[in-house]
Amino acid sequence: MPGAGRRLDEGWLPRARRIPDPLLRHHAIEAITTKRFHCEGGAAFAALLERPGPLLSAIVALQTISDYLDTVCDRGDSEDGSDYRRLHGAMLDAVDRTQCHGDYYALHPQQEDGGYLRALVEITRRTSNRLPGYPRVAATVAERVQRYADLQEFKHLRPRTAGIAAMERWYEHHRRPGLYWWEYAAACGSTLGMFALMRLAALGNPDEATIAATLDAYVPWICGLHILLDYFIDQEEDATVGEVNLVAPYRSDVERCSRLLHFYREARAAASRLPDPAFHLWIVDGLPGLYLADRKAQLPGLRTTARALLAAAPPFTRLVWGIMRLRNLVRERRAVRAEGLGLDRSNELRSA
Repeated sequence: MPGAGRRLDEGWLPRARRIPDPLLRHHAIEAITTKRFHCEGGAAFAALLERPGPLLSAIVALQTISDYLDTVCDRGDSEDGSDYRRLHGAMLDAVDRTQCHGDYYALHPQQEDGGYLRALVEITRRTSNRLPGYPRVAATVAERVQRYADLQEFKHLRPRTAGIAAMERWYEHHRRPGLYWWEYAAACGSTLGMFALMRLAALGNPDEATIAATLDAYVPWICGLHILLDYFIDQEEDATVGEVNLVAPYRSDVERCSRLLHFYREARAAASRLPDPAFHLWIVDGLPGLYLADRKAQLPGLRTTARALLAAAPPFTRLVWGIMRLRNLVRERRAVRAEGLGLDRSNELRSA
């Protein structure tokens, strides 16, 4: 939806540019400029609503918190898991008015963000509470945010082996039959389940059965598919910088391909059983098209699995793939042209 980009470019990006601390300012601008497709994709949950504004604003603000904090934890000076958890208290406060984590930067080396994070929290609260059914889903959304915060704490720990060990111990308390620990972790790393529940709230007052069915469909299958695809295309990049990658633990390319196909088929089956199955299948079938259109999916070690996933998908997925490939190509050419004219957008990040 074009409204997502407008909220970023006219609202949150100007605010990010006014952050006093130069490193936090850099992180905020980087998160918006390099991860904006997360907000654009999340905006799909507000599509086709009679009054999409409140849900769209809530999704953009909550996803911007997620992207900003992920960048702060990834690129920042801190290696303290307690700091990561305290920072992500912002996401919990954003979705649950009963929580108050105080100073989110209390354990962080940089603290002067000019109220940026607090403003994102307040907008998420204000707009989500305009959704008629939000009181019915608030506790479940908060539970998903808590699992997300857990994962963010563990996966950013240094050294990387400490983070993996923490995630393995964490999984012992949340074990799901038929899943590897990294597949459960992937399912907890997606914001799509939160957005699906918030969409229910925007549509009215969902009953407990609908809330439970939606949660079961998104966690682990739809959310797991989302993040496994994300990690799938980032394997080489993560290996280069030494980051945790949640498809790396598979024993072979064959197993990796098999499990991705399994998640895709289970996600489609779960989506087809939900109320408004066409909408949820639209989300599921769009994911492979979106992620596999990335140039990284054409690397030699990934190409076979990418082709297998696209072959298993309906024509709509291949249509999305084609559109996104064209869009990515146009953006790459514009970036090259801008760089040649001395207009490289990375200058904004370097000067932030």
